[in-house]
Amino acid sequence: MPEEPQTEITPVPAPRNQGRMRRSDADKVRAAQFTIVMRGYDRAAVDAWREEIAQLVERLEEAQPRDAAVKRA
Repeated sequence: MPEEPQTEITPVPAPRNQGRMRRSDADKVRAAQFTIVMRGYDRAAVDAWREEIAQLVERLEEAQPRDAAVKRA
Protein backbone atom coordinates (compact mmCIF):
# COMPACT_ATOMS: atom_id res chain seq x y z
CA MET A 1 0.00 0.00 0.00
CA PRO A 2 1.60 3.35 -1.01
CA GLU A 3 2.42 5.76 1.73
CA GLU A 4 0.24 8.87 1.86
CA PRO A 5 2.05 12.18 1.22
CA GLN A 6 2.73 14.27 4.27
CA THR A 7 1.89 17.94 4.49
CA GLU A 8 4.20 20.32 6.28
CA ILE A 9 2.90 23.55 7.77
CA THR A 10 5.47 26.26 8.32
CA PRO A 11 5.02 27.58 11.87
CA VAL A 12 4.82 31.32 12.37
CA PRO A 13 6.89 32.51 15.34
CA ALA A 14 5.14 34.55 18.02
CA PRO A 15 5.99 38.25 18.04
CA ARG A 16 8.82 39.13 20.41
CA ASN A 17 8.13 42.82 20.80
CA GLN A 18 4.74 43.81 22.25
CA GLY A 19 5.06 47.22 20.54
CA ARG A 20 4.93 45.62 17.10
CA MET A 21 1.63 44.95 15.38
CA ARG A 22 0.48 41.43 16.32
CA ARG A 23 -0.12 39.06 13.43
CA SER A 24 -3.70 37.82 13.50
CA ASP A 25 -4.65 34.17 13.35
CA ALA A 26 -6.33 34.89 10.00
CA ASP A 27 -3.00 36.12 8.62
CA LYS A 28 -1.35 32.94 9.90
CA VAL A 29 -3.94 30.86 8.01
CA ARG A 30 -3.32 32.84 4.82
CA ALA A 31 0.46 32.47 5.17
CA ALA A 32 0.46 28.70 5.79
CA GLN A 33 2.75 26.86 3.38
CA PHE A 34 2.20 23.29 2.19
CA THR A 35 4.65 20.88 0.59
CA ILE A 36 3.98 20.16 -3.09
CA VAL A 37 3.57 16.44 -3.79
CA MET A 38 2.74 14.34 -6.82
CA ARG A 39 -0.40 12.92 -5.24
CA GLY A 40 -2.29 15.33 -3.09
CA TYR A 41 -4.89 18.04 -3.19
CA ASP A 42 -5.88 20.61 -5.78
CA ARG A 43 -3.85 23.70 -4.90
CA ALA A 44 -6.64 26.08 -5.94
CA ALA A 45 -9.08 24.25 -3.67
CA VAL A 46 -6.65 24.45 -0.74
CA ASP A 47 -6.10 28.18 -1.37
CA ALA A 48 -9.87 28.79 -1.52
CA TRP A 49 -10.39 26.84 1.71
CA ARG A 50 -7.59 28.76 3.47
CA GLU A 51 -9.16 32.07 2.45
CA GLU A 52 -12.60 30.95 3.65
CA ILE A 53 -11.16 29.89 7.02
CA ALA A 54 -9.14 33.12 7.31
CA GLN A 55 -12.31 35.18 6.76
CA LEU A 56 -14.12 33.17 9.43
CA VAL A 57 -11.24 33.71 11.88
CA GLU A 58 -11.30 37.47 11.14
CA ARG A 59 -15.04 37.64 11.88
CA LEU A 60 -14.53 35.73 15.13
CA GLU A 61 -11.61 37.98 16.14
CA GLU A 62 -13.71 41.09 15.44
CA ALA A 63 -16.69 39.72 17.39
CA GLN A 64 -14.62 38.72 20.42
CA PRO A 65 -14.03 42.26 21.80
CA ARG A 66 -17.73 43.13 21.33
CA ASP A 67 -18.79 39.99 23.17
CA ALA A 68 -16.40 40.77 26.02
CA ALA A 69 -17.79 44.32 26.32
CA VAL A 70 -21.36 43.00 26.55
CA LYS A 71 -20.39 40.56 29.30
CA ARG A 72 -18.80 43.37 31.35
CA ALA A 73 -21.82 45.70 31.06
